[in-house]
Amino acid sequence: MAESYLQLLGHVVSAVHGIKESGDLAAALTKGGFAKDRATAGDKLAHDAEALIRQKIDTIGEDRTREHAIHAATQEVEMWMQTVAFKVKKAVEEESAVDLVLAKSLHAHDHAVTVVAKALRMMSMLRCDDRVHARLGGAAPTRETLNRGHALTKKLYRASDIRLAPEGDEAELPIFAELAATHAKLHQWLVDLEPAARAAAAKDVRLVGRLGLVPDGVGIPVGGTSFAVVLHERGQTDAPDPNGASDCTGWSAGRQGRNSENLGKGWVTQTS
Repeated sequence: MAESYLQLLGHVVSAVHGIKESGDLAAALTKGGFAKDRATAGDKLAHDAEALIRQKIDTIGEDRTREHAIHAATQEVEMWMQTVAFKVKKAVEEESAVDLVLAKSLHAHDHAVTVVAKALRMMSMLRCDDRVHARLGGAAPTRETLNRGHALTKKLYRASDIRLAPEGDEAELPIFAELAATHAKLHQWLVDLEPAARAAAAKDVRLVGRLGLVPDGVGIPVGGTSFAVVLHERGQTDAPDPNGASDCTGWSAGRQGRNSENLGKGWVTQTS
């Protein structure tokens, strides 16, 4: 499961809220092939997915160490959101734009889910609403703000994954099969939504900001608000193949402890 359960759930909660609050967005998504009843189904799916989190804790028992990690990570994301709210209120004159970024009416039952959904909404609005990022100083300062938000939400995702992970023989319990099945359903709901989000963006990119889900290539080019982007900007995670490497002054492939300070041309032939 590449994406965190909490990440997917936060995206669905944020998207359902955006669809409910905007008739224009709902209409644009419908034209893009995402029928209105899919939003209703997403709302029910999100409720069921939240209930499973509580059911897992009730089944296994509360682990205070894990719960503390969730609490601490949630607080860090909330502090980031407060900073964003201050910047937006100071920079943006249109009250409607401020309300769209803050999404004050967006709430779920689980506090961590609410925080993630609100954070995703903030990030997507920063990416897609030119009234916002233009007055924050343009793309570069906005990217810095977004990258900080990505890093903190990813920390919360990791803490949540640990919270929901089985230990030892617990993996055989039915609750974990239910969590895996619901994870797949959340993922598929978002897969179905993304093409329609692209169609909506072609009409009005600001509408997509309401979703909390920004397809690749839309808005300010920073990853993280697409449910499928595991590392923002799809960073390379695998080492390059030395056989296909070319001379590069920036780093060495296979230096095996030699030239550790990247002196000279930076290339050392790999040794076996």
